[in-house]
Amino acid sequence: SAEEAVPTRKWQSHFAPGVNQELKNVYYAPAEDLTLRGEPCRIIHHILDELPVSVRKTLRVAMSPVLQDARLRKEVYARPAGKEQENLLSLHGIENWERVKARIRAAFLEACRRAADILIFPEMLGDKAIFSESSYSAFFSELAREAEEEGLPAPYLVVGPTWWHDHHNQLYVLRGSGDYICVMEKQFSYEHREDGQNYREDIRPGAPEIHIIHSPGLGRIAFPICADLLYEDMRDLLIRTLHCNFMICPSFSRGKTLFTRICGEGVSHGITVVWLNSCSAVQEPPDYVGVLETPGQNVCLCPECEGQCGADSGACLFLSDLDLDSGTFGDVRHIRPLEAVDSA
Repeated sequence: SAEEAVPTRKWQSHFAPGVNQELKNVYYAPAEDLTLRGEPCRIIHHILDELPVSVRKTLRVAMSPVLQDARLRKEVYARPAGKEQENLLSLHGIENWERVKARIRAAFLEACRRAADILIFPEMLGDKAIFSESSYSAFFSELAREAEEEGLPAPYLVVGPTWWHDHHNQLYVLRGSGDYICVMEKQFSYEHREDGQNYREDIRPGAPEIHIIHSPGLGRIAFPICADLLYEDMRDLLIRTLHCNFMICPSFSRGKTLFTRICGEGVSHGITVVWLNSCSAVQEPPDYVGVLETPGQNVCLCPECEGQCGADSGACLFLSDLDLDSGTFGDVRHIRPLEAVDSA
């Protein structure tokens, strides 16, 4: 007798012409499609060990907005641009860096206590104090040792807070041990409005370069940095050309509506998107500070603290388990600073 057909969900990528429909674990991309900002783009692949989820089939994702009151040192200025002038913005560190660093530390250790597999931080809140080494972060390495002494596992993957320096906005992706997997440059500037004027983020990235992490059990992971996600060229490269199925976007933005809408655009391609902002980017406590987007699911990260961040030693952390079979996130829990201190 004929076997009953099993329905298979088809994504938009399944209907694209080409040899990719016949390949597994490899894919073909025409060289002329590997461009960004009008230039050839170098693609660097990183293959990681299998995620430790073979038995439970879930991935615990921890996301930390860090705190409400990080104060960036901003410099605004004008530069000639043809017959006109262009308003620009540069950053020179964080005024209350020790408080920010303490909160990053608390979030890491709390993620270890909660057995998180991936820990994500927002954009802009990094510093040379934690990312100055060439191949590893002594700061995160020390935290990993501290967790090990408590008998706690470090996360499988850490998406660090980006470090803005010397006209570069860099994202460090690390193993839980503190070793760097890759360092990526933000490719597209954001527009900052201050005192009735618009200022463009004065980043000066080199030749376009994109890092993709391949992880058995999770897929191809990409890391657009804040405004990168808003540019169609970047989304087309990551989704249509490189066939990434998991995107993590750290952000530091006063806006959120456009990010939320664009996160949903990947649904037809079967993509999971995590967008995380920082409460410090907005003037008032936000109604939500991040989005988890999967096909058929849109989950907002809603702070329950009303902007009351608590002590430096407190951790602000959102937790959700991603079911790798169904591709959906479970309930989101907000670990508030006072709760984290009390439970530590």
